[in-house]
Amino acid sequence: MSYIAEISEGAENDLRKLIASLPADRQYEATWRLAECFVEIAEDPIRKYRNSPNGEPAVSIEFVVGDTRYYWEATFQFSQDETQMIFTHVYRLLY
Repeated sequence: MSYIAEISEGAENDLRKLIASLPADRQYEATWRLAECFVEIAEDPIRKYRNSPNGEPAVSIEFVVGDTRYYWEATFQFSQDETQMIFTHVYRLLY
């Protein structure tokens, strides 16, 4: 089942901070890559589903900018009418 991707205010704030932490020459492309990832995940969330460290439903986000691969994760919830996948927080995974 596919959903409409929505970004909550909390996730938007997280994204601003995470993108600002990237090298300046990667920020623009990272923003577009992330937007693509959110839409792709919302089209088929089961494929990337897992539980976050605090037990909330989450999805892994993997994207490449230049020669660097980034591994992030986002928690989410579905809207009451189950038409939207709302990303609630985004954070970087540390390996």
